Amino acid sequence: MEVSATQAPRGVTKLEGVHWIQIKGPAIGRLLAAVARPPGPGPYSTVVVLHGSHGFAREYVQLASDLARSGLQAVAPCWFAGSSGGAGRDDQ
Repeated sequence: MEVSATQAPRGVTKLEGVHWIQIKGPAIGRLLAAVARPPGPGPYSTVVVLHGSHGFAREYVQLASDLARSGLQAVAPCWFAGSSGGAGRDDQ
């Protein structure tokens, strides 16, 4: 498995403290994830925010950001196969 920093998907509003990573592996292909960290050196407890069957939406990136402001590191992956991780849904 390979993890690398990447740009936020096109059209995603950038939130302070949120960074995007790309995870590549034989079983998962390519997966994008938003990572939000609290300020300071850590260590931090980590929460993984998984989206539901309706897909990945801005609300998950915002939730990760909110959790980071509360002192938790939060990872919000876009885990649907073929998904761009666009976090662009406004209907939620």
